[in-house]
Amino acid sequence: MNSALLDVRAFSELSQDEHSNLVRQLSESLGDGWELVGAADGQGLPSLRPGPQGPEFAVVPGGKFRMGLSDEDIASVAAQVEWDEDWEYSLRIDGEAATPCVDVSLRPFLLQRSLGEAEGMTRQAALEFAQREGFRLPSEAELEWVIRNGGEEALHLGARPTGSPGGFSFKASRFGLDDLFRAHWAADDWFASHVGASADGSARSGGDPSGVCRITFPLPAFCCAEDITSLFAALRYQGSAAMPAAARLARDLPLA
Repeated sequence: MNSALLDVRAFSELSQDEHSNLVRQLSESLGDGWELVGAADGQGLPSLRPGPQGPEFAVVPGGKFRMGLSDEDIASVAAQVEWDEDWEYSLRIDGEAATPCVDVSLRPFLLQRSLGEAEGMTRQAALEFAQREGFRLPSEAELEWVIRNGGEEALHLGARPTGSPGGFSFKASRFGLDDLFRAHWAADDWFASHVGASADGSARSGGDPSGVCRITFPLPAFCCAEDITSLFAALRYQGSAAMPAAARLARDLPLA
């Protein structure tokens, strides 16, 4: 296994040629018509697709991170935004389901780069769509990993307040993923907390079939400082039978 697939920083430091060579090797290992798609401008990250008409998939390296809302997350953000009662109340209500933290070790995987037409499906429709297409939905650990931009951010894509009312700046996805500010279905059933979550980040079954949704708001949609609590990457929400969210396709990589 290429070591860059197990170290997000090493992955990010690959040159354009090194990244293209890595993706090309993966396309060969996948077989069955998978092909390399070069960046249109020659500067972005190449991707993979399962044939000329298939969706493009980004290569997401694995790694270790702490899933869930941690004291370190809160402290890092409190240093940027003045703490007040609204902040505390929002985190107490929204953050309870994102505890306790779980140390997760993810394997590399493929994740659809853009949502395309799969943006507003019920959970059951999303599960059926992924299966019909020959893929799966990402686990919530995988979604949190990419929202944290490789496990290194407390807020969604490293959000930072700009100083203007409701103003935030964001980093680009280091994996070349688009549309990360849409509501996403995870493959997981809903559990009220992370108690019992797997250390390998795999999806949990046997819980409430209403499912787990990550991110439930469009951006930018803020009007005051305490809205930053909605941007914590750890936050998770229980779905409902009629709730629409995105079905972003994922696939395991056949790595030894």
